[in-house]
Amino acid sequence: MELEREGIKGEEKGMCLSVVVNKAYELEEDILVEILSRLPVKILFKLKLVCRRWNAMISSPYLASLHLQNYTNGPAGDASRSLIIYESEIRNYPFLYAEQLYPDAADASQIRLLEIPLPVITGPCNGIFLLGSLIRCYFYLWNPATGTFRDIPSPRYRRANPMQDFDFQDCYSCGLGLDKTANDLKIVLIRHFTHPISSHFTGSSSYSSPEFPSQVSVYTLGTDSWRELEDFTQEVDTLDYNDSCRYLNGFVFWLCSSPVAALAFDLGTDVFRVINDPVSVPSVECFDIPPKRLSLYGNSVALFIIQDGGGGYDMWLLSEDWCWVKYLAITPFVPKDMMVVGNWGENQLILASRVQEPENFEFILEN
Repeated sequence: MELEREGIKGEEKGMCLSVVVNKAYELEEDILVEILSRLPVKILFKLKLVCRRWNAMISSPYLASLHLQNYTNGPAGDASRSLIIYESEIRNYPFLYAEQLYPDAADASQIRLLEIPLPVITGPCNGIFLLGSLIRCYFYLWNPATGTFRDIPSPRYRRANPMQDFDFQDCYSCGLGLDKTANDLKIVLIRHFTHPISSHFTGSSSYSSPEFPSQVSVYTLGTDSWRELEDFTQEVDTLDYNDSCRYLNGFVFWLCSSPVAALAFDLGTDVFRVINDPVSVPSVECFDIPPKRLSLYGNSVALFIIQDGGGGYDMWLLSEDWCWVKYLAITPFVPKDMMVVGNWGENQLILASRVQEPENFEFILEN
């Protein structure tokens, strides 16, 4: 744009760009990497064509990690983040899903709706989403910034469904996260054997118990392979919302039916942890929306529990010692057909319904 403003066009602009590239080529590699890590992804793709050295640097995991760090912690902050919305056609109650908003998006007309050919299962983790089908058990990793997909091989289990003679069906819970010890992206797939439990907003749930153990497989991106872990036998009931899974600091979290709040999986040690509800949760039959939701808030896992009577939500944060701490109460609430999706920034809550675009409501702190 500066070149256009100064009246430099055509061949002259190409010569100026060539001079800039040649000067940059003479820089020390650590300085050059730092500069490249602050450029937009589209520009980086063009710069990969400059030479093999630049292509190798831009394609390196180190620059990708540094680029993500600068993007997350840079001066633009939330202003550079995008909104990703999809409408689920699988559930009987197809809520809109909203993770991040532009701060200056005053209305939904400023939001671009992406055409995604596959259902979004979970994400993002370091800018990567997991797409595919939990019914047919095929998966793809998707990078919205580059528009690229990676096909993930289907897992192979050593044992067939042990409950198929009793009409038990395969049902899956899936998570995506980063193993910080190995700095590698992983997919966790829990294979349950259960009867479908109909519900007007959950569709089904996945039950595990000592009598009906679940099979667990972990995919590692670095080796492009699955490995099967020991059966999971603890008694939990994971809920099959499309967005019921969250990743934070090396752990994957799944929302569960009460009295369990969430199931956590350590990607570094392959260890599960069951986290109970902080308080009694109202029965699902009392409301037309889920009575609790799992989200992230800052550097904490957040649990939203609907208040008795449906007048609002209580927000709980998970502490470092795995205890729930009540953070705030959100009241008064909004129309009954809306549910909590997550939060945006420090004082706004994202709500969604089956008939409306995402809306933002200010938090009201409880005295």
